[in-house]
Amino acid sequence: MASRSSRSERRNYDMTNPENWGAKEYREELQKIGIKAPVSLTKAALKALYKENSVRNSDNDNAQINIRSEERLRSRSPIMRQLNDTSTISSQGANNSQIDIGLCLSTLSNTMSAFTETMKRLNEKGNSSGSTDTSTTSTDSPTLEDIYRDGPLSSRGATSQTEPRGMPGNVAGDVGLKSLVENMWESSVSGNTLKVYSTGMDCYKQFLRSQAVVYVGGSPPPVTNDLLINFIAYCYHFLKLKYQTIKLYLCGIRFFYIRHGKDSPLESKLTNAKVYTFLNSVKRLQNKEKRERLPIDIVLLKKIVQKLKEGCFGLYEDILMSCCCSVAFFAFLRCGEFTVNEKAPINYSTLRLEDIKVNEEFIILHLNQSKSDPFRKGIEIFVYATHNQVCPVAALKKYLKYRGHSNSDALFIMQNGSPLTRTKFISNLKHVLRSIGMDDSKYNGHSFRIGAATTCAKLRIEDHLIKTLGRWSSDCYTTYIHTDKTTIQHAQKAMSNLY
Repeated sequence: MASRSSRSERRNYDMTNPENWGAKEYREELQKIGIKAPVSLTKAALKALYKENSVRNSDNDNAQINIRSEERLRSRSPIMRQLNDTSTISSQGANNSQIDIGLCLSTLSNTMSAFTETMKRLNEKGNSSGSTDTSTTSTDSPTLEDIYRDGPLSSRGATSQTEPRGMPGNVAGDVGLKSLVENMWESSVSGNTLKVYSTGMDCYKQFLRSQAVVYVGGSPPPVTNDLLINFIAYCYHFLKLKYQTIKLYLCGIRFFYIRHGKDSPLESKLTNAKVYTFLNSVKRLQNKEKRERLPIDIVLLKKIVQKLKEGCFGLYEDILMSCCCSVAFFAFLRCGEFTVNEKAPINYSTLRLEDIKVNEEFIILHLNQSKSDPFRKGIEIFVYATHNQVCPVAALKKYLKYRGHSNSDALFIMQNGSPLTRTKFISNLKHVLRSIGMDDSKYNGHSFRIGAATTCAKLRIEDHLIKTLGRWSSDCYTTYIHTDKTTIQHAQKAMSNLY
């Protein structure tokens, strides 16, 4: 194998030119001027040291540096600490301390200049969007980036520390972060609740204007016990609002004050008994008559389905209504879970075509959100075939054959492709009830859920199973169960015949 010297000769390198030197040559030259370089230094670092000292010697730098400046530089400069730990400068002549100080100052100056240029290039590269320019400024001496690319300088006892990450660019600005916070506040309650709260706050502001209460437009309006009591009287007497509506409006005022970090007299009934006690007067003064809602039980459901089979609205609409009634009854659905609001053609809680799975003996309905699932975890409802005239599986399969294609994602759609609205469904239901001789004023979309619970109670199904079928988390389902007078009569007779 040819030696290194023979290879160098064949390449015809001009060894008088320092640019063609290797690490060995730089070490030898540095040794000649009294500098013993550490073994860990790379070629780039050796080259930088040599150039700086050769320039210093040629310019005959006569600067005198006192001992205090020397100690300060040694304590502050990381380069000086590293050179002091890893290098030993030979003691030749009386200029040894000057050589050490000059080397440190020159290296520090060169390093800071290179660091400044590197940061400038990085900033320019970051500011140019989509730019992939990787060109660097050409300099005679290696930069800090070049030195650390070849390898880090060794230091005894040095410890590495990971720098903290910066904030992501998409939320670094104040505007983007404020927008994120606003969206998160709006997600803290359901969409419908937020609308009611906003209406309540607007109503309160309107009341303040009518009372000539002045406040700064950008800040929340003032809230005191007296103002809230007057507001309750205003809603009751002038707006003719019900107790539950007024209570929701007060909850809306409290929500917006919490959102803006302001104190409100509506924190709790214990600390604000005056307002809540006055609110009870509205409940007592208003008409105590409660609108009667009768259940659509299994008997009435069969009559409705039979009438639709005979024909009421047309083939497609009859099939649609029959399917809706059967599925709503056996799945204990709320009307808003399978129909849409006119103002919101489709929402997150309405059943969509992609939310169903149809099998031979059962169907699976996936509700993305419901009243008992405000955090949108989702729930799957299994509905099994009954193999009779009100079978929900057969009704859904038949409807899907006639449904056709539509731009709407809703599961139940009209023949023109628009989603089935709550108003349309209730209107058709009342028409069918009238046609079979029923008082339609006592029925609405919730009658199917009430009727399903009533039917289960008549069949003596266990309470926990009724709660599971209806997705109730409490015993409030008992208010849905309607007990016939004949059942009460039989119960009283059985009590009398106990002995």
